[in-house]
Amino acid sequence: MLPESSLSPVPVDLAVRATRLMRELREAVSSPGARDWQSPAEIDRTLATLTQLSAHLAGVLDQGSLWLELADKRHLLRDDRGRTTARTMSRALGELSRAVDESRSLSARLDEACQHTTHLTVAGTTGPAATASKEDPR
Repeated sequence: MLPESSLSPVPVDLAVRATRLMRELREAVSSPGARDWQSPAEIDRTLATLTQLSAHLAGVLDQGSLWLELADKRHLLRDDRGRTTARTMSRALGELSRAVDESRSLSARLDEACQHTTHLTVAGTTGPAATASKEDPR
């Protein structure tokens, strides 16, 4: 196995935490009695944050691919089903590559949506007060 660092959290633990937070977000916006967004600015901030999340996801997936490639080159991997490791690696890396592309595409689509939501305000309000709560997480 490749050496592990004791200085940083284990990636799978961080992924579990991120999944929990995304579940909380989904439930917060979709559960009966959930607090609604109060303004387009809140939606815009949420979209901007999710844009960054999807961009970071692409980076994590890229790093996962690199780790697999390095471990494979060091002959540290095998397929436990009796299939050739090369075939399994090819398929895994192909799917990861598609997931990276789709994460980047999602990030771009969310960013495009933000380009529009940033210009929305609550009817009857104008000026900086309508968007004062906006902070760009990027």
